[in-house]
Amino acid sequence: MRIVFAGTPDVALPSLGALIEAGHEVLAVVTRPDAPAGRGKRLTPSPVAEFALSRGLEVLRPTHPRDAGFVARLTELAPDVCPIVAYGALIPDHVLAIP
Repeated sequence: MRIVFAGTPDVALPSLGALIEAGHEVLAVVTRPDAPAGRGKRLTPSPVAEFALSRGLEVLRPTHPRDAGFVARLTELAPDVCPIVAYGALIPDHVLAIP
């Protein structure tokens, strides 16, 4: 199954990991943009972004899920499903209808 996974915090990692271990084709991961963290307020990728990058997956970090570039890329990927686990933003119906 061709999958684009959406999630941001640690709580989403077991679901993403299970999809990968089950042998599904994870085309990309959608997560929130890097955010300031720590004392120095350095931009830091989300746990899901770090996990995906460490496995060589494409990471999409739209500022808003309705951004034209993001919608175009998601359409181009043509996933069968897009499981969402604690993504952190409301996804418009026209984007949810892509898979």
